[in-house]
This record gives sequence, structure tokens and C-alpha cells, in this order.
Amino acid sequence: MLATALSIDTLETDGFVSVPLSTPLQAHIDNLSWTWRDFLRLPEEVRRQFPYLPDVTNSGSGYEPPDTEKRDFKHVFHAQLKHESWLRDQAFLVGDRAARQLVDETLKLLHMLQPVLAEFTDALERNYPVGSLTNDLFAGYDECIIRLLHYPGGVHAVGEELAVQHVDKGAFTGHLY
Repeated sequence: MLATALSIDTLETDGFVSVPLSTPLQAHIDNLSWTWRDFLRLPEEVRRQFPYLPDVTNSGSGYEPPDTEKRDFKHVFHAQLKHESWLRDQAFLVGDRAARQLVDETLKLLHMLQPVLAEFTDALERNYPVGSLTNDLFAGYDECIIRLLHYPGGVHAVGEELAVQHVDKGAFTGHLY
């Protein structure tokens, strides 16, 4: 599902790789961002009906509202395939189309990313001594996480940090924008 051939040359020089996405995959990512926006436009009391399922082995799934007491103003939505049934059940219980669509589109993205990730990890295996990275990734793919974040404007002073330095959850973080 890549738009052009993948080159990982910039990994050594720049520390990252830009992956050329196919038009359908990019369109889905764009659509998911609008779907996330629609969910965030729901009244707070509706959004808060979508719980967060903690997971001590990895990261949970569901919606995490801002925690203003900790000055953490971001909205977070996590989805993992291992929690697919739970996510769908919770979206149904919220009773709003925006919640169901958010779950549907996020889970669909996890499936659409599989061939892209396979091509990326295959390229890494060909160029670096990373062992069976592709096999390892897909052996635990049901625990891969899509994290949607939203940092609302207007809640921080000019120049105030929005987030402190931290290590992202998981072993690999792909930024879709």
C-alpha cells in the first residue's frame, strides 16, 4: 500500500524515515482525523461514557479525557485489535454514531497498515541486523496501538510546554502527520 518504493536511507542520516503512503491509505488517515474531530465535538458527558480499559502489559484501549488536575490537557483514544470486541461494545453503549465510527475507522486503519509495516520491517531486516523483526511484529500485532491525540488550544500560556520529554509507549512510534 505504498505510493512509491520505500527507501530507509534517511534512518542513519536523519533518524527517521518518511514512508510514502498510497492514496487510499492517506485518504483513510485523513478521514480518521475528521472522525476523531467529530468524536471530540460530542458533549463532554457523552465522550466520558466511553471508558478506558487499562492494560498492565502494554497500554489500554478506549477514551482518556484530559486530567486537568495533573495539567494534562490532551484527549487520547487508544485502539488495539485484541480489544476489538470491547471497543465495539463500548461504542454501541455510548449510543452515538461518532463513537461507533471512531472505533470502526481506527480498527480499519490497523488492518490497512499491515502491508506498509511489513514492507518497512522487511527493508529494515535487509539493511540492519534486527533479526526477525517482521515475524516478531506480526506475532504480536493484536497489541499494536493506534493512539489518537488532541491537544486543545487556549489552555496553555504562550511558551508553556504542551508535553514533557518522554518515551512513547511501545517499541516503535509511527507519526501519521
